[in-house]
Amino acid sequence: MCRKLHKRLEIDECLECHGTWLDQTELGALVGSWNDLPNTGKVVKIAGAVASCPRCKCGLEHRTYSSKCQTMVDRCPSCSGIWLDKGELDLILREIYG
Repeated sequence: MCRKLHKRLEIDECLECHGTWLDQTELGALVGSWNDLPNTGKVVKIAGAVASCPRCKCGLEHRTYSSKCQTMVDRCPSCSGIWLDKGELDLILREIYG
């Protein structure tokens, strides 16, 4: 992981896959909200191996960002961090800001 500046906020990016790790409150700060994830998103059960949180090693929940923005995100139920695959942060920001 490397620290990367995005909209005046330091976030973690994987050097291999270019996915993004956001600690609790960081996604909310990027989208201008008090919450990282709107309550309207839904958890999706996926078969097979579940990715682990890079902070606390818990299994991540796979869910839609919101009912409007169907971009899939992975959230840690323990530390509330969020994993976004490459390009997903841009998709969420584009959906919100146009």
